[in-house]
Amino acid sequence: MRSAPAAVRPNIGPPESPWQVSTPRFPAQIDSSATRSTPTFRYALAHIESGRVRALGVTTASRSHLLPDVPTLAEAGVLGYEFAGWYGLFGPAALPPEIAARLHAAIEAALAEPALRARLRDLGADLNLLGPAAFAAFLRDDDARWVRAAQEGLVTRAQ
Repeated sequence: MRSAPAAVRPNIGPPESPWQVSTPRFPAQIDSSATRSTPTFRYALAHIESGRVRALGVTTASRSHLLPDVPTLAEAGVLGYEFAGWYGLFGPAALPPEIAARLHAAIEAALAEPALRARLRDLGADLNLLGPAAFAAFLRDDDARWVRAAQEGLVTRAQ
């Protein structure tokens, strides 16, 4: 899974702590030594539900089914920012298309199981299975997005 670099936030600026991954920053935010973080959804959920922290917005294009009252960042007034983590299965470059199709069919069958779907949704996942060609197109678009962000200075290399 890729995670959003902390500095990709229009008009918010880079983090003020040395941590480059947001999940380790989260305890510092809880004790007020950091002012913002973007931890993984599942990691933050227990703290949000307990009232120890307040979720100001979700980074995805639509609201989370687990926190329906928390707005998207766009709804909260932070325009031009959207990020959703994702998982993907990769194989060798020379993987025969028929093998890729069989793998996709097996994953599709597994994700059709109600118990697995329910468990993944409980973990905060929004299921969106892409076929091999659609996933390749998604990867090209996602890479181009991050290249543009780097060229515009919105993403910096972790030190």
